[in-house]
Amino acid sequence: MRKAAIDLGTNSCLLTIAEVEDTQLTEVITDQMRIVRLGQEIDQTGQLHPDAIERTMKALREYREICEQHQVVVGDVQLVATSAMRDASNRQILIDRVLEELGFTLRVISGEQEALWSWRGALTQLSLPDDAQPCLLDIGGGSTELVWNGGQQRFSLQMGSVRATERYIHDDPPTSAMLQKIREDLLGQLRLLPPIAVPNPLIAVAGTATTLLAIVHQIEPYDTTQIHGVPLHKHELSPLLELFCSTSIAQRSKLKGLHPKRADVIPAGAQILLTVYEYLNMEQAIISDRGLRYGLLFI
Repeated sequence: MRKAAIDLGTNSCLLTIAEVEDTQLTEVITDQMRIVRLGQEIDQTGQLHPDAIERTMKALREYREICEQHQVVVGDVQLVATSAMRDASNRQILIDRVLEELGFTLRVISGEQEALWSWRGALTQLSLPDDAQPCLLDIGGGSTELVWNGGQQRFSLQMGSVRATERYIHDDPPTSAMLQKIREDLLGQLRLLPPIAVPNPLIAVAGTATTLLAIVHQIEPYDTTQIHGVPLHKHELSPLLELFCSTSIAQRSKLKGLHPKRADVIPAGAQILLTVYEYLNMEQAIISDRGLRYGLLFI
């Protein structure tokens, strides 16, 4: 059966169309990504910015056309929104427009639902040993999710690459002091978590993790075969943060492996990832370029 899933996040909007049989993913037809920055200024205003709504509608119109081209019925598309929409007091405006203009039913899911479906998606076609006890790390634009104990324990942190950037990074390039504030804020939230056993392994999903790995290995254009299942080491992150603190957004946007529209938020994302490594005492994470939308394919 051909299915489609759309993950509308705080920074990006992702579409996957795939062939699914029972609980098996048999073929990925297409993977699409648009940077819509739906969470623009939401940390300050608590509302969706009009420009962000228009960018999102444009991306979803394109996705509807792609779904139609691949014979996916619009009513069967799973479309969910996460942190930005959870926080937006005016989210109904976008929900109504999406239904009226495109025919999509847009569901806003909780952080716990996001974590669970991300867990299911991230492990898709990822070979792990029988004794593995993985912990999933999903760094989004507005929040960061941790999932462990076989997906039974889940926690959503109010810190993502866009939120951290808007809250703490006020210079271009950012200063180490600004990144330190992100670290301190996140550590404070992490210390509220229930105890987490040392992950075996730590699995990182979403745009921050895949982008950092792509920058390290200078992968351009993006190639899932060079990303999915590949480790990103702690010792590779510190040089990247030094690079980000010595280059402007315009300079970073030219780095191989970095989408230009992620150039402003990637320093914060890298600091979040490094802080989680520090907290969990990890030297690396296995990168998965699967995530929430892949979990949605099995609903």
